[in-house]
Amino acid sequence: MTRPTISKTRRTISKAIPSKAISGTGVSPEDDLLQLLWEIPRMWRTAMDRRLKPLGLSQAKWRTILWLSRGSGDVSQVELAQLLGIEAPTLARLLDRMAADGWIERRAANNDRRIKTIHLLAKASSLIKTIDAVLFEMRKEALRNISKAEIRACANTLEKIRTGVELDAAARLRSTTMRTQRNK
Repeated sequence: MTRPTISKTRRTISKAIPSKAISGTGVSPEDDLLQLLWEIPRMWRTAMDRRLKPLGLSQAKWRTILWLSRGSGDVSQVELAQLLGIEAPTLARLLDRMAADGWIERRAANNDRRIKTIHLLAKASSLIKTIDAVLFEMRKEALRNISKAEIRACANTLEKIRTGVELDAAARLRSTTMRTQRNK
């Protein structure tokens, strides 16, 4: 008989017990932080889904609309797929449905007619307002007992983590590129 690992046990516990009950149960503060970095975005998206589902908005749809509303206006399908963290073919099917619903349209890029850029249509503007209102309420609820100074400190820490992850990813890419070039 194999023994369950600590991480598997934590995942099982976290499904059954509210998150406050298991905070601080990691091997180290770093472990606890990584657990929170994993859990909070999932919990946030799940809560958003619950609130936006009555409007017929799946997570894929509201996240796409939100990204497009915050972007520069000329984002390609490939770029949007990368921003959303999904595969391009998956996004293409989603965009087909959203175009059929009248929320977005694809346009040929000015510099390369083969590339399609994605643009929100007027019908999406009321959805954007609704999504923003839900985000505002959730943010207000989640941060109600946290000071501005704590928020700034947390944001600064998360920015340092993001920079570290980006540097690690860039180093791995350089290493992979160098190995590929040596093997040619």
